[in-house]
Amino acid sequence: MRKMLRLKSLLYQRNILQADLARTMGISETRLSRILNGREQPREAELARLSMELGVLKEELLHGH
Repeated sequence: MRKMLRLKSLLYQRNILQADLARTMGISETRLSRILNGREQPREAELARLSMELGVLKEELLHGH
């Protein structure tokens, strides 16, 4: 699986802690970490929430455009 480097970059740019994002999304930090590091794929609902929280399209998170 591919790391979601775009997501990591967005978190850094917006000064959002991984723990805060996980809490906001209602998922564990472990789950979010696994998504960020490409060990697990985000579910559709998680991907939608990530894009909403970060203000980007889902495609941008997946493909880094």
